[in-house]
Amino acid sequence: MSRYRRWAVLAVGWVVLVLGLAALVLPGPGLVLVALGLAILGRHLPWAQRHLQPVQARAHAGAVALVRSPRRFVAPALLSALLVGLGVVWLVGPGVPTWWPLHPRWWLVGGPVTGISLVVSGSVSATVLLRTWSRRAELRLEHSPVPQRS
Repeated sequence: MSRYRRWAVLAVGWVVLVLGLAALVLPGPGLVLVALGLAILGRHLPWAQRHLQPVQARAHAGAVALVRSPRRFVAPALLSALLVGLGVVWLVGPGVPTWWPLHPRWWLVGGPVTGISLVVSGSVSATVLLRTWSRRAELRLEHSPVPQRS
């Protein structure tokens, strides 16, 4: 692998990891991005590969908890839809409503960049949710307290 390609992979890995860490406290799929960033960095950095295992285990445990019942799935699904909807509102950029109490510059702060990040976050979150839901039988079997017969 060329030196430039290695640097490009490391740069992408660090960007994804930092975005994931930010998304842990901001709206977005933080744990997924952290795992992806560590996986990218793990191709070249042994410490990242070591840290990836606990993150994957935590994400898997969260997925198992999510699919235990349809009720646990509804709130994250609605939140994903809300993120996409808000992102579309930000992208369309409707005028300042008459009821808005603050200065007009505080209406839809961030403009299209915020809208795009909301749409991307909601879409990634929805994709992860749908993939997890589609694998629910497999996830339940992996963590079943009763031994499976062969």
